[in-house]
Amino acid sequence: MLLRMVGSLILGIAVLAAGSHAGGDKEKKSDKKAKGIEVKNAAKDPRAVKGKVVSVDIKGKAFTIAVGEEKKTEERSFGVTKETGYFGPRGAKGEGLKDDRFAKGYDLIVIPSKDGKSAEEVHFSYRKLEEKKKEKAPTKEKKKKK
Repeated sequence: MLLRMVGSLILGIAVLAAGSHAGGDKEKKSDKKAKGIEVKNAAKDPRAVKGKVVSVDIKGKAFTIAVGEEKKTEERSFGVTKETGYFGPRGAKGEGLKDDRFAKGYDLIVIPSKDGKSAEEVHFSYRKLEEKKKEKAPTKEKKKKK
Protein backbone atom coordinates (compact mmCIF):
# COMPACT_ATOMS: atom_id res chain seq x y z
CA MET A 1 0.00 0.00 0.00
CA LEU A 2 2.77 2.42 0.93
CA LEU A 3 4.65 1.42 -2.19
CA ARG A 4 1.64 2.33 -4.38
CA MET A 5 1.31 5.75 -2.77
CA VAL A 6 5.00 6.55 -3.22
CA GLY A 7 4.88 5.32 -6.84
CA SER A 8 1.85 7.42 -7.70
CA LEU A 9 3.39 10.46 -5.98
CA ILE A 10 6.55 10.14 -8.10
CA LEU A 11 4.46 9.64 -11.24
CA GLY A 12 2.40 12.75 -10.44
CA ILE A 13 5.51 14.89 -9.94
CA ALA A 14 6.95 13.62 -13.25
CA VAL A 15 3.74 14.51 -15.12
CA LEU A 16 3.66 18.01 -13.62
CA ALA A 17 7.33 18.60 -14.48
CA ALA A 18 6.85 17.45 -18.09
CA GLY A 19 3.73 19.60 -18.46
CA SER A 20 5.48 22.77 -17.34
CA HIS A 21 8.10 22.42 -20.12
CA ALA A 22 5.55 21.81 -22.87
CA GLY A 23 4.80 25.53 -23.38
CA GLY A 24 8.48 26.53 -23.77
CA ASP A 25 8.24 27.11 -27.55
CA LYS A 26 5.76 29.96 -27.09
CA GLU A 27 8.43 32.08 -25.43
CA LYS A 28 10.64 31.86 -28.51
CA LYS A 29 7.92 33.26 -30.75
CA SER A 30 7.51 36.29 -28.55
CA ASP A 31 11.23 37.06 -28.28
CA LYS A 32 10.97 39.77 -30.96
CA LYS A 33 8.17 41.49 -29.07
CA ALA A 34 10.12 41.28 -25.81
CA LYS A 35 13.12 42.94 -27.47
CA GLY A 36 10.95 45.71 -28.89
CA ILE A 37 11.28 44.54 -32.51
CA GLU A 38 7.96 44.61 -34.29
CA VAL A 39 7.52 43.40 -37.85
CA LYS A 40 4.65 45.39 -39.32
CA ASN A 41 2.22 44.12 -41.89
CA ALA A 42 1.92 47.23 -44.03
CA ALA A 43 -0.95 45.82 -46.07
CA LYS A 44 -3.19 45.86 -42.99
CA ASP A 45 -2.52 49.53 -42.24
CA PRO A 46 -5.63 51.56 -43.17
CA ARG A 47 -3.44 54.36 -44.57
CA ALA A 48 -1.55 51.99 -46.90
CA VAL A 49 -1.33 52.90 -50.58
CA LYS A 50 -0.48 49.97 -52.87
CA GLY A 51 0.93 50.55 -56.30
CA LYS A 52 3.66 49.98 -58.89
CA VAL A 53 6.68 52.21 -59.36
CA VAL A 54 6.37 54.57 -62.33
CA SER A 55 9.36 56.85 -61.78
CA VAL A 56 11.98 57.84 -59.20
CA ASP A 57 13.58 61.28 -58.89
CA ILE A 58 16.65 60.86 -56.69
CA LYS A 59 17.71 64.52 -56.92
CA GLY A 60 14.19 65.77 -56.20
CA LYS A 61 13.76 63.18 -53.43
CA ALA A 62 10.44 61.93 -54.75
CA PHE A 63 8.86 58.96 -56.49
CA THR A 64 5.63 58.26 -58.37
CA ILE A 65 3.51 55.11 -58.22
CA ALA A 66 0.52 53.92 -60.24
CA VAL A 67 -2.39 53.16 -57.90
CA GLY A 68 -5.44 51.09 -58.79
CA GLU A 69 -6.35 48.36 -61.23
CA GLU A 70 -4.53 47.96 -64.53
CA LYS A 71 -7.26 49.64 -66.58
CA LYS A 72 -8.05 52.37 -64.06
CA THR A 73 -4.74 53.58 -62.70
CA GLU A 74 -4.03 56.88 -61.06
CA GLU A 75 -0.52 58.24 -60.57
CA ARG A 76 0.38 59.48 -57.13
CA SER A 77 3.66 61.16 -56.12
CA PHE A 78 5.32 61.09 -52.72
CA GLY A 79 8.28 62.99 -51.38
CA VAL A 80 10.79 61.44 -49.01
CA THR A 81 12.48 62.87 -45.92
CA LYS A 82 15.25 61.82 -43.57
CA GLU A 83 12.63 60.17 -41.38
CA THR A 84 11.19 57.99 -44.18
CA GLY A 85 11.64 54.31 -43.38
CA TYR A 86 12.40 51.77 -46.11
CA PHE A 87 11.61 48.12 -45.42
CA GLY A 88 11.92 44.89 -47.35
CA PRO A 89 9.24 42.18 -47.40
CA ARG A 90 10.72 40.47 -44.34
CA GLY A 91 11.25 43.66 -42.33
CA ALA A 92 14.89 44.37 -43.22
CA LYS A 93 15.86 47.97 -43.90
CA GLY A 94 16.04 49.10 -47.52
CA GLU A 95 18.57 51.40 -49.19
CA GLY A 96 16.26 54.33 -49.84
CA LEU A 97 15.67 55.75 -53.30
CA LYS A 98 18.82 54.03 -54.54
CA ASP A 99 17.39 50.57 -53.76
CA ASP A 100 17.18 48.35 -56.84
CA ARG A 101 13.54 47.60 -55.99
CA PHE A 102 12.71 51.24 -56.75
CA ALA A 103 12.71 50.35 -60.45
CA LYS A 104 9.78 50.71 -62.83
CA GLY A 105 7.19 47.95 -62.39
CA TYR A 106 8.02 46.88 -58.83
CA ASP A 107 5.17 46.69 -56.31
CA LEU A 108 5.31 49.01 -53.30
CA ILE A 109 3.21 49.74 -50.26
CA VAL A 110 3.50 53.33 -49.07
CA ILE A 111 2.38 54.58 -45.68
CA PRO A 112 1.87 58.32 -46.26
CA SER A 113 2.58 60.96 -43.65
CA LYS A 114 -0.26 62.90 -42.05
CA ASP A 115 -0.20 65.54 -44.80
CA GLY A 116 -0.29 62.86 -47.53
CA LYS A 117 2.47 64.50 -49.56
CA SER A 118 5.46 62.55 -48.26
CA ALA A 119 6.05 58.92 -47.41
CA GLU A 120 6.41 57.92 -43.78
CA GLU A 121 7.27 54.31 -44.70
CA VAL A 122 7.97 52.49 -47.97
CA HIS A 123 7.60 48.70 -48.04
CA PHE A 124 9.27 46.92 -50.96
CA SER A 125 8.20 43.67 -52.59
CA TYR A 126 10.52 40.73 -53.24
CA ARG A 127 13.21 41.19 -55.87
CA LYS A 128 12.37 39.86 -59.32
CA LEU A 129 14.42 37.03 -60.74
CA GLU A 130 16.88 38.26 -63.28
CA GLU A 131 16.20 37.23 -66.80
CA LYS A 132 18.76 34.90 -68.21
CA LYS A 133 21.29 36.85 -70.12
CA LYS A 134 21.94 35.75 -73.63
CA GLU A 135 25.27 34.12 -73.72
CA LYS A 136 27.42 35.59 -76.37
CA ALA A 137 30.54 33.95 -77.61
CA PRO A 138 33.49 35.91 -76.33
CA THR A 139 35.12 37.94 -79.04
CA LYS A 140 38.79 38.58 -78.94
CA GLU A 141 40.35 41.46 -80.75
CA LYS A 142 43.40 40.49 -82.64
CA LYS A 143 46.30 42.79 -82.18
CA LYS A 144 48.22 43.61 -85.29
CA LYS A 145 51.94 43.20 -85.07
CA LYS A 146 54.00 45.97 -86.58
